[in-house]
Amino acid sequence: MREAYPQLFIYPDFLTGDEVSYWQKKLTHPTFWQPAFWQDPLAEDNHGNSQPDHYTINPDNYDPGNYDNLELFQAEQRLTSKINTLIEHQYGEKFLTINTWYFRKWTAGMRQGLHHDAADGNNRLDFHDPNNADGAPPPIAFHDVASILYYNDNFDGGHLYFNRPELHIKPQAGMLVTMPCTDHYIHGVTPVTSGERYISAHFWTRAKTIAMLQHAQLPDSWRHKYRDPHKVDDISPNM
Repeated sequence: MREAYPQLFIYPDFLTGDEVSYWQKKLTHPTFWQPAFWQDPLAEDNHGNSQPDHYTINPDNYDPGNYDNLELFQAEQRLTSKINTLIEHQYGEKFLTINTWYFRKWTAGMRQGLHHDAADGNNRLDFHDPNNADGAPPPIAFHDVASILYYNDNFDGGHLYFNRPELHIKPQAGMLVTMPCTDHYIHGVTPVTSGERYISAHFWTRAKTIAMLQHAQLPDSWRHKYRDPHKVDDISPNM
């Protein structure tokens, strides 16, 4: 069924063995993570569910004021630059990425429903962000390409899947997957049945789109949303 997704690209050995080992050591450390929820556990319609939906990076690990994090900043920047180089070669134009670290951990019983990465919770394009008082659209509305990087494969379940038509991809340690952020590439994650699943995601926007938005005088809520992954030397705890 891969032919039904012509811009779904899979790179099985994107990371070297040394890179996989480095990130596995970081990601398996218990202080790296904190619980995360798709929905507020105290919300009335959550029916008292207090179990996390997944885990995200502990903010202490990327606190710009902590000089102990410099090595991690630089390693993440090198990683992002490497993905950026591949995507720019793939599409033949310059891309910027959202200035956020999307590391994720899933444990047994966790899954992710069908979605695409430029839509709201109902898989609709939405250029209104109620959280921005200045009326700026959410950055997600301008995602053009998504990339998912897998750091391990010693778990069961947790496949990347598509449903139109159905296609399942079993993660491999060091594998990178890229796809357009459109409703043709709606995807999800099947339940993890045992073990822990580690990934990071990046979301890419064409640089010319950002340039046009900047020309239109971006409101304050959009400042510092994007970065150029190739500027490795710019990374410091004072960023």
